[in-house]
Amino acid sequence: MSNANSTWSFLQMFIYASIAFTGIMLVIYGIYHFTVTFIPGLVETASAVGS
Repeated sequence: MSNANSTWSFLQMFIYASIAFTGIMLVIYGIYHFTVTFIPGLVETASAVGS
C-alpha cells in the first residue's frame, strides 16, 4: 500500500511539474510573440511620427 501511495505522489508531482512547465512556456511564448509583434509596430510608428 505504501508503495502505491509513493507512486501516486510521484505521479501527482510529475503532473504538477508538467502543468507548471506548460504554463511557463506559454508565458514565455506570449511575451516573445508580444515583443515580436508590438516592438516593430512601435518602431514603425515612431519613425513615421519622426519623419
